Amino acid sequence: MKLGYYQASTSPTLLQERFYSSVASWNNKFKNQFSSTFYGNLSYSLANFTVTPSFNYSILSNIIYFDTTGVPSQTSSIITILQTGGNLAWHKGKFRVDGDIFFTAKTGPDFIRIPALFTNTRISYDFKYAKKLLLQVGLDLHYKSAYYAYSYMPAIQQFYLQDKINVKQGIMADVFLNTKLNRVRLFVKYSQLNQLLLGEYFVAPNFKGLRGAVSFGVNWPLFD
Repeated sequence: MKLGYYQASTSPTLLQERFYSSVASWNNKFKNQFSSTFYGNLSYSLANFTVTPSFNYSILSNIIYFDTTGVPSQTSSIITILQTGGNLAWHKGKFRVDGDIFFTAKTGPDFIRIPALFTNTRISYDFKYAKKLLLQVGLDLHYKSAYYAYSYMPAIQQFYLQDKINVKQGIMADVFLNTKLNRVRLFVKYSQLNQLLLGEYFVAPNFKGLRGAVSFGVNWPLFD
């Protein structure tokens, strides 16, 4: 079991306080942002399962955000965020499934946008070829529920609040192959398999997600 608590005080950035251009300009004097966070987790193993439930409860004040017009502002209201969930791992022989799931609930003004549910899962299978070549083939999955995600303003390179477009729920998937022969490691990955199977998706209002792509790499230490 692990329990903890920490506090943080964050100064406003230079961009949040002062900005001058032909597109927009502002001159602000903001207070420091404060946060108090309580967290904890507990790990429990049984047979082939390992379960690690956790929680994270944050109390935020003086939050600075970019409003719906893209201008920085600060709220004096208290915002609380409770995130519960955890990790579940299962292994059986050469198979392994490792996943995280988190639920988020908030109180106070809706100036911090977070999906109510998101998950990360890895499914993999390890085996050996010709008694020397180690291989791992698998699938990485990420899911998030629908929410009013931040919009992006290229002129100031910042995300800002918007309440018009609800970014739909979506799943992202990467398939991969990792190999190891002696000290040489090689990986091949096809990213955004979901785009190939399900079509286009959006990560922010009017901003499409990455298209499917193949990537590979080699790690070959030349010295011990």
